[in-house]
Amino acid sequence: MAPEDPDTHCKLANAFHLLQRHEEAVEAYRIALSLAPGDIMAVTNLGISLCELDRLEDGISVWRKGLEIAPRDPDLHRNLGIASQKLGRYEEALTSCRTALSITPESSDAHLNLGNALQNLNRHEEAINCFEKAHSLAPNDDVAPNNLGNSLVSLNQWQQAVAYYRRAIAAAPENPEYYSNLGSALHRLRRQEEALESYEKALVRNPQHPNALSQAVFVKREMCDWSGIEEIENTIIGLIRETHTPIAPFSCVVVADDPALQLSCAVQYQKTKGKPPPAPDALPGRAKGKKLRIGYLANTFRLHPISFLIAQLPELHDRSKFEICAFSYGRNDESPMRRRLEAAFDEFQDVHRQSDDDIVQRIKASCIDILVDLDGYTEGSRLDLMARRPAPIQAHYLGYPGTLGTEFIDYLFVDDFVVPPDHAQHYAESLVYLPHSFQVNDQKRQIAANTPTRAECGLPSEGFVFCCFNNSYKITATMLDLWMRLLRDIPESVLWLSGQKIMVDQNLRNEADRRGVDPARLVFAPRCDELADHLARHRLGDLFLDTLPYNAHTTASDALWAGLPVLTCAGRSLAARVAGSLLHAIGLPELVTESLEDYEAVAHKLATTPELLSALRMKLDLNRKNEPLFDTDLFRRHFEAAFEQMWAINQRGENPRSFHVSSIRN
Repeated sequence: MAPEDPDTHCKLANAFHLLQRHEEAVEAYRIALSLAPGDIMAVTNLGISLCELDRLEDGISVWRKGLEIAPRDPDLHRNLGIASQKLGRYEEALTSCRTALSITPESSDAHLNLGNALQNLNRHEEAINCFEKAHSLAPNDDVAPNNLGNSLVSLNQWQQAVAYYRRAIAAAPENPEYYSNLGSALHRLRRQEEALESYEKALVRNPQHPNALSQAVFVKREMCDWSGIEEIENTIIGLIRETHTPIAPFSCVVVADDPALQLSCAVQYQKTKGKPPPAPDALPGRAKGKKLRIGYLANTFRLHPISFLIAQLPELHDRSKFEICAFSYGRNDESPMRRRLEAAFDEFQDVHRQSDDDIVQRIKASCIDILVDLDGYTEGSRLDLMARRPAPIQAHYLGYPGTLGTEFIDYLFVDDFVVPPDHAQHYAESLVYLPHSFQVNDQKRQIAANTPTRAECGLPSEGFVFCCFNNSYKITATMLDLWMRLLRDIPESVLWLSGQKIMVDQNLRNEADRRGVDPARLVFAPRCDELADHLARHRLGDLFLDTLPYNAHTTASDALWAGLPVLTCAGRSLAARVAGSLLHAIGLPELVTESLEDYEAVAHKLATTPELLSALRMKLDLNRKNEPLFDTDLFRRHFEAAFEQMWAINQRGENPRSFHVSSIRN
C-alpha cells in the first residue's frame, strides 16, 4: 500500500464500506482527505459512511464543508436533503432537494427526493407532481409510483392510489411493502377481500412484515373471517414481546387484552418515527390573569362517533376562565354535526390541507396553553403534530383507548375503573383520574319519537332480542360461541347486529350454522342516515351484549341513553373496561361481570326472568336522569378542574404527574 496516495486510501475505504465496516471506512476516508482535501468523491462517501453509523449531524457537517469547495455538486445537495429528512428537518431538506433539482433537472432521483421532502411536509399535491415527473423520466422504476400512491392515499384518492401501487408491484414484484400499501388502499375502498389477498401476498414475501400483519388481522376481524386468525394474532404478540417489531398499536389493542403488551407495542412503534423536528421558537408566555387557552386537535370533527360524544363539551366550557380552540385536520363533510362543532368553539381552524410546519406554527400563534389530541393511533391521525411540542402542556383524550407510549404526551384522561391505579405503570402518560367516568356524553342527542315496528326492522314479532351494534372487528369466535349458546338455550330469541357488508353478514350466518343455530336468528340492522332514528330503534332490543377484549364505547353510550341495558365483561386493558366505566357511572354495576362465565349466566338469567329485566330497565330509566354519566355540565366542570390543576403543576415548574380530580357536587 502507498501510504501517501489518497486514491489508495479511497479504494480501501470503499472496500470497508462494501463490507459494512463503516468505522474503518470513515478513518480511511479521513486519511484520504487529509492528503487530498478537494476530493469531492471522498467527501461524499465519508458523509455516507458517517450516516451509516447514525452520525447524521457529522455527515451533514462534512457535506456542508464539501459545498464550500464544490457549491454546485448535485450529490452533496441530494445527500444533505436525504439526511435532513431523516432528522425531521423537512424545510432544510426541501431547500437542498430544490437546489439538487436545479442542477440536474432531468434527474428522476432529484424529482423523487424533492417529492419525498414535500410528502413529509404533507404538501401532497406538490409531491404528486414531483413523483409523476420522476416516473415519466424512469418509467420502469418502482419507488416513484409507490410514493405517488402514498400521497394519493393521504388525499383520500384511494382508487388512483391503487393504480400506482399496481405499477410499483409490476416493476418490483417481490417487494412486500408495495403489496402492503396496495392492501391499505383497497381496505380504504372497503374492498376487504382484495385487501386481505394483497396483505397475504406481502406476508408470503416477508412473513413478519409489520403493516401487513397488523392490517391482515384487522381485515379478517372486520370480515369475521376467523380462519387462521389465531396464528396471525400469536405471531403479532410474539413479535412485540420477542423481537420488538413495530406493530401498529391499534392492532395490538384489538388483539390483546394486555395493557403491558400494549405499552410495549406503542413504545416500539413510536421509536420507528425517529426524532421529530424541533418546534418553532416559543412565543411569550400567557400573561398573568388571562384565560387559559385550550386547543382540541382532531381528524374527527364531522359525522364520527367521537363527535357524537364530545359535541356538547366545547359548547359548555366556561368562557369566563377558558378560550376554546379547534384545529381540524380532517375533511369537512359539511354535515350538521360539522356546522355545530364549528359554532361551538371560540376559534375553529380548518387545517386539513396544511403542512405539519404550518399547523404547528398556527397552534403556536394561537398561544395554546393545553393541547388535547383526540385521535391517537386511529385512522388518519397526525400524531406527529404533537411530537413537535406546539403547546407547553399536551394531553390525549377519548379517540384511542390506550397509552400512546410517547414522551410528548403529558397526560391521559381516565377514571378509577377504566384504568385501576395499580395498572398505572402500563401507561407512558401521567394519568388524570376524573370522577365517575372518563367518557363525556352529549345530552342533546335526540331520540326519534317514533319507534319502528319489529317487522320494519326485520325482527320476529315475539321472542327475546339480544342486541350488539358494535363494529364487526370487535366480534370474536369466543364471543359468538357464547352468544350462540344463549340462542340455543333460549327458544325464539334472536341476535340483532349492526349490518355490515353482505360478505360479513354471510360469514356470521355461516358461523352460526356451524354452531347449530338457524342463521335466520341473526338479524342485521341496516345503517341509519339519522342518529335519532338509530337511537329510537334501540327500544326494540331487550339486552345489549358487549364484546371482549374490545368493549362497546360510543355504542354503549348510545344504548344506555336510549334505555337499553348493556351487559359487559371487564377485561384488563382500557379498551376492555370502557363499558364497565359507563355502567358504574350510571349506577348499574350489577351489569359488569368479571368473567365470561358470569357474563353468560347473567345474560341467561335476564333473558329468562322478565320481572328482573323490567326492574333493571326501570332503574336505568331513572338513573339516566339522575346519575353522573349523562350530566354533561358536571363532566365539563371536572374536565376544567383537571385543566386548572395541570396548569398549576406546570406553573410551579413541576413535571407532569398523575392526580385525581375531586368530585364536585351539584
